[in-house]
Amino acid sequence: MSYRFIMTVKQLISVLKNNLLKEKEVVLKRIEETKVLRNNAPSRMEARYDSSRAEYEHLIATLEKQLPQMEKFISQLPQKFPVPATSNLWTIVESELKGKQTKFLFVPQGLGGRRIGDVQLLSANSPRGKELLKKKE
Repeated sequence: MSYRFIMTVKQLISVLKNNLLKEKEVVLKRIEETKVLRNNAPSRMEARYDSSRAEYEHLIATLEKQLPQMEKFISQLPQKFPVPATSNLWTIVESELKGKQTKFLFVPQGLGGRRIGDVQLLSANSPRGKELLKKKE
């Protein structure tokens, strides 16, 4: 006999929040590490053809642009449960995908594509999300 642990929406959101916070920590750590590398890289005066300092600057800028987006995702997570049914966000739908039953959790745009356990996060605005919402109604 096999048992499957079925997560509630609240548990899924909690796991998602923890994952996003860990990703944010990784980005912050990479920014700090890259700043050290940039500061230790030779300048144009020291090495005429070495562009590593500029490359590190570009990487830092790119990583810093990710932080506001991550903060936005974290702020979009619901705080109260059960989640009000005013929209289709944060609802679980089960559908067949490639001949296999799959559970989907509708999430805001940008959070789709991730997987938590056996639940696939799906943006309600994605083509697949819109298709499932039509079937749901």
